[in-house]
Amino acid sequence: MKYSEKLRDPRWQEKRLFILNRDAFTCVLCNEYGATVHAHHNYYLPNREPWDYPDKAFYTLCDKCHKEEHDIESDTKEDLFRAFKQAGFTNHSLVHIILGLRLVDKLPASANLVAHAVGHMFSNNGAVCNMYNKLKS
Repeated sequence: MKYSEKLRDPRWQEKRLFILNRDAFTCVLCNEYGATVHAHHNYYLPNREPWDYPDKAFYTLCDKCHKEEHDIESDTKEDLFRAFKQAGFTNHSLVHIILGLRLVDKLPASANLVAHAVGHMFSNNGAVCNMYNKLKS
């Protein structure tokens, strides 16, 4: 079944309506209300149906923000990976970060630990931010 056909499935329609209601039909990026809005998947997993994700995997976006989100997605992934690598992270350490982020749902305490570590890396004094600033100079 094509993806576009899956989006007509009643299970997706129910999930979509729940997300739009949760976000009060308001774009979470620009706060626009009254525009055409979309229940946007924050990520995709292989062999998963569009409705088969936790609610926190979705957010509501207006047409403009939805298009921008898709337009910058691949560049952002590459830039983030490059920034981590240039900051000295090994593939092994990146695997640990990914595993830690996957634990966020299961172990609430780990969320604080991972969020703090990643936050520090991107803070004004953090390694990733410093490397980014050097690259931009």
